[in-house]
Amino acid sequence: MKKLLALVFTIFITTSVYAGPLTSVVMKGEAVNRKGNATYTETHTFKKLPSGEITEIQTKYHNREGKLIAEVESTFAKDPFIPDTLFTDHRFNEKQELTYNKEARTVTMKLTDKDGKVKTNTIPRTDNMVSGQGFHNYILKHFDDKKSDIKFIVLPKLDFYSFYFEREPSLVEGQRKFVLKISSWVLRAIVKEIVVEYREKDHALMSFDGLTNIDSDSHDSQILNIQMSYP
Repeated sequence: MKKLLALVFTIFITTSVYAGPLTSVVMKGEAVNRKGNATYTETHTFKKLPSGEITEIQTKYHNREGKLIAEVESTFAKDPFIPDTLFTDHRFNEKQELTYNKEARTVTMKLTDKDGKVKTNTIPRTDNMVSGQGFHNYILKHFDDKKSDIKFIVLPKLDFYSFYFEREPSLVEGQRKFVLKISSWVLRAIVKEIVVEYREKDHALMSFDGLTNIDSDSHDSQILNIQMSYP
């Protein structure tokens, strides 16, 4: 159940949202564990609108030695909150894919392991449904809300779960804090919340704390703190 929150975050609402000039941005994240030890870096290259909404994003993950260990590509042409996604973990030779059928309003998920075995599942798109890096755009849409419900797709589980996020006071001036929690009180006891903080002036993500979408080298889940910078 710990992987229920495996998302990266790492980062959308009609097609008209994409009208307007796009800006190319590079964001770098430094991930550390609870002991303060560096684990990996993530580099996000994305295009965004003046409002902050992302239209496409590529993320590469490198270990402490600088070796590429995983990467993910998401495109939001069909839906601002459910991007078509391809995640590849080069350490384990595994792939996770998500495709949204806009006409049928269905989401198809596919997992491919190192032996080439494939698992798939297709689910209907429902209101407030969000996947992976689409969480960023969902946060921006509800930036001034105190609370909002989410049907969050957890790709490694080939399913979705009910979550909610709450806005809480930030200890950092000029930042806004959001806490994502699973709705089920039973699962809440074993699934740690995720905390993200955004800069208020431009809605830029500044930090992430919680379960990440990148497993350890031993294929165990990781709870990490990731601080963002914009070189």
